Amino acid sequence: MTLNVALNKPATASGANSASDTADKAVDGLIGVNTSRWVSPASGEHWLEVDLQGEYAISGFNSWTGNA
Repeated sequence: MTLNVALNKPATASGANSASDTADKAVDGLIGVNTSRWVSPASGEHWLEVDLQGEYAISGFNSWTGNA
């Protein structure tokens, strides 16, 4: 069984491309929905941090990316 331990956990990022592309969208569980995504600014360093609020044995990591 796969469990998304990041789902709806607090997330912060280096920035966002717009006011609607915030870090919390990266962990809301909605995949393929253009209105629910974190988009980093066009330039500079980019990072995303998720507070899992606990300890977990992580055996894998998935991310979904897009291309404008």
